[in-house]
Amino acid sequence: MKRFAWLFAFVVFSGLLTSTGCNKSEDAGDAAQAKEGDGKAADDKAAGDAKAGAPKESVAITPAPPLATPARAVKPKDEKASEDRDPIAGNRALAKFWNETDTGTLVKIAKDWKDADLAAVLQMMDPAKVAELLGKITAEDPARGSALSKALQRLASQKAPG
Repeated sequence: MKRFAWLFAFVVFSGLLTSTGCNKSEDAGDAAQAKEGDGKAADDKAAGDAKAGAPKESVAITPAPPLATPARAVKPKDEKASEDRDPIAGNRALAKFWNETDTGTLVKIAKDWKDADLAAVLQMMDPAKVAELLGKITAEDPARGSALSKALQRLASQKAPG
């Protein structure tokens, strides 16, 4: 009931609901006189309308605009999925797979990887395999081999969280 009263007050005070010329008791009295057969009352009413210059307006109700619904705090699908992921566990699993993969194939795979992401996986691999892979990457691109070595050093020097 409170919601209805609030909505009614909003509609009335905002001007969305206008009631011009709506006086039910006056209209009911005129109708009763007309039923009695008093032609004079009907003539007086018509004369009053002519004097006013315009017929009485009926109630004009305009629909209220839809109320804005509050925005819900809905997480995008990507955020929800990222909360379920554990990047460290993913790096460990990939490191196990890469330990069994040929070094030449790993060089081809590593070309598209960012240095920081690649270093995070290399950190968890077998050190002998990482040394072999860094040797081949450095032979092709010495700057990238150096950048990967520095990234591995930064990762190894970080303190464990907690």
